[in-house]
This record gives sequence, structure tokens and C-alpha cells, in this order.
Amino acid sequence: MLPSNDDSPQTRPSHRLWIGILLIFAIYVASRYVSILPPPPDKSAQHPAVGLSLPILRLQGISPGESDVRLSDLRGDVVLLNFWGTWCGPCRQELPHLADIYARFGNRDDFRLLAVSCGYSGDDRNVAELARNTREFLRARGVQLPTYTDRGAETRRGVMTATGPNFGYPTTLLLDQQSVIQGVWVGYSPGYPARMSQRIDQLLARRLPADSS
Repeated sequence: MLPSNDDSPQTRPSHRLWIGILLIFAIYVASRYVSILPPPPDKSAQHPAVGLSLPILRLQGISPGESDVRLSDLRGDVVLLNFWGTWCGPCRQELPHLADIYARFGNRDDFRLLAVSCGYSGDDRNVAELARNTREFLRARGVQLPTYTDRGAETRRGVMTATGPNFGYPTTLLLDQQSVIQGVWVGYSPGYPARMSQRIDQLLARRLPADSS
């Protein structure tokens, strides 16, 4: 009779089973640990662009009822300006939260949310196709947002003049009533939308200086 051997073929499946169980348990513990970690600190107000004026904004409305927008149209309004794409994973994660922000503040006359749909290539030459694809994307997900395009990336170039050339998707800017940048969020984190809402509340509550004109 052969001596017992823990590495024999009869015992290896049992070892693999226990290894699999331990691995699943370790993944579960790690996921629970990650879920209770606080979100990364919000540094939107410390971005180098905060305090600068947006040099240009020219957008083309593609949502029903949305007309074209220029920077001068936004004077006196708090504006959340978001650049996103249907092809962008983090943008798709953020989108429902933007819709929540719009549902909360969209009925105010002194607030604008501008969701700018951007093509993958960045130049957005075929605006008609981009607009059609964007409308179909939002309709399929039941999302209602004031949506625009940025023909020729004109507005994005203006944003990069203020924020620097490292532009990614999504990028969100918060503008005050004088179109001065008060917050910049690059990318998406679960804590960002709550911070955006908080900052919008603060700006809407701020008293405007008397009009000297």
C-alpha cells in the first residue's frame, strides 16, 4: 500500500476548493473595506483655474427646446458646464447624478446646466450625427438634460485656455454669476455630485453686487 501523500491527485481538488473559498472571502472583505472608505478629498475649489473668467462659450442646442448659447447669455446665472461623451464610461456613471442636479435646480431662473456632448475624436465635425446619437442615447436611458454640442471644439479650447491643456472626460466647471470659474472637477468620483450641489447652493445664495451700469 502506498504511503499517504497530501499532494496526490485525490487531495488536490480539495485544496483548490479551499483556496477558492478563501479567495472569495478575501475579495468580499476587500470590497466591504473599499465601500466604507471616505471619497477622495474634493479639490475643485483649489484648481488653478478658479478665479479666472471663461474666455469664450459658444454652444449649439440639440435637446428639444434648447437654443444656441453664448457666454453673454449666461450673465447673472450660476452655470454648471459639463463636457461628456456617450462613449465615455465615467461620463455614463456621472450622467444620472447630473440629471438629479438638474431636477433639483433646473426650475430656477438663475441657474443653467449645460451638458455638452462631445465626439470621441474631439473635433465633432459631424454635428448632425453626434446630435442624433446623443438624443437616442439619452432617450434610451430616460435621461432629460439640456444638451448641447461644441462645434469645432471652440468652447473646449476656451476652457483649456483657463484650465490648462490636460483636458479629459468628463470635465465639469462651475461658473458664478459673472462667469468666473468657481470649481473644476476632472473625471468622476461618487462624491463629486454632492459637492457640486453644495457649491451651487452656496453661489445661488450669494448676494450679487449692485449693477453699476
